[in-house]
Amino acid sequence: MKRKMRQYGQATLELVAIIILILSALLIFQKYIVRTMMGRWKMAGDALGKGKIYSPSSTVECAYEYRFSPPPGAWYDVKCFYADPSCPPACFSPSGFGADPAKCRACVSKCYNPACEDDWGGT
Repeated sequence: MKRKMRQYGQATLELVAIIILILSALLIFQKYIVRTMMGRWKMAGDALGKGKIYSPSSTVECAYEYRFSPPPGAWYDVKCFYADPSCPPACFSPSGFGADPAKCRACVSKCYNPACEDDWGGT
C-alpha cells in the first residue's frame, strides 16, 4: 500500500515539475511571443492597406467627381481641391447647386492626381 502511495506522489511531483517547466518557458519567451503576435497584426494591417502606411504629409486623399466632369468622371486630390481659392464654394456642396460647371471642372482637372487612379484601378 505504501508503495502505491509513493508512486502517486512521484507522478504528482513529475506533473507539477512539467507544469512549472512549461510556465517558466512561457514566461521567459513572453517578449518573443508578443512580438510575433504584433508582427502578425502588422502584416495583416499592411495587407489591408496594400502595403501603404498613412502619413499626413504624403498620403493623398482622393475623391471621385461625377457631376462636373465628363463621363465617366474623374479622380482628384481633395486637399488640392479645397486649398485652391479659385474653386467656387458651391463646388464643395454635395448637391453642387448654383455651381458653375466650367469652373468646377477646371478645379477638378487642375487637382487631378494619377496616384488616385492607381489606387482604385482607374476610371
